[in-house]
Amino acid sequence: MEVLRKSRLILFAIAVIVLLQAAAYVYLVRPLQEESGELTGELAARRKLLDSLEGLGTARHVPGDAVRLAQVRAQIPELPYPELLLKELRLLEAAGDVQMQYYNIQVGEQALAAGEDGSFASAGADGALTAEQLRLLQELGPSLYPVDITVEFRGGYVQIRRLLAEAESMRRIWHVTGFTLSEAQPLDRVAIHAPNRQLRAQFTFRAYFAPALQQQFPQPLPVGERASGGRAVPF
Repeated sequence: MEVLRKSRLILFAIAVIVLLQAAAYVYLVRPLQEESGELTGELAARRKLLDSLEGLGTARHVPGDAVRLAQVRAQIPELPYPELLLKELRLLEAAGDVQMQYYNIQVGEQALAAGEDGSFASAGADGALTAEQLRLLQELGPSLYPVDITVEFRGGYVQIRRLLAEAESMRRIWHVTGFTLSEAQPLDRVAIHAPNRQLRAQFTFRAYFAPALQQQFPQPLPVGERASGGRAVPF
């Protein structure tokens, strides 16, 4: 009987030890393992987020981006560049065979309001914007600053059409926002086979610049004059 009693005590002690181990695993070890797993998953997620944020700060050279930015800069530069606008005005003079009597370049001090996009599409038939130019202006939106160029000259209808056609063909976006035409001199009441009569024309063009592009182009565009090579019209 003594041996049986000792055996029962040993079995009871073993059962108690097993139960204590099971209880320790359920109440102590398992929660710690679950917490460790959660912390490991959270750490992996934070490392992934950190890697993605570091990737945003790294310059990524995507093929075609440099070409696209250069095209945008040609149409809408990062600064107003009035010197380049003057060169383009002289180009218009040469194309239209006119002499400008008045220039005025007014650089806007405030960005265009978001609701002013309708003014882009309001350009007249001459000097109108293409669909791609209109899309580009709408993409840049409120970061655009206007540059209004007002000119006055005398010329006939043929010369005016040539001048406007040249303005449309320029790489930088120009479009007409307003114009007035008046008689340069009194005409006879009756005219037969009248030549291309002279008109006093005043046109207001609008160009744009986007200062935000300076982040992409820290170096300004060259604006210096090149030698004309002895030609009468250096273009």
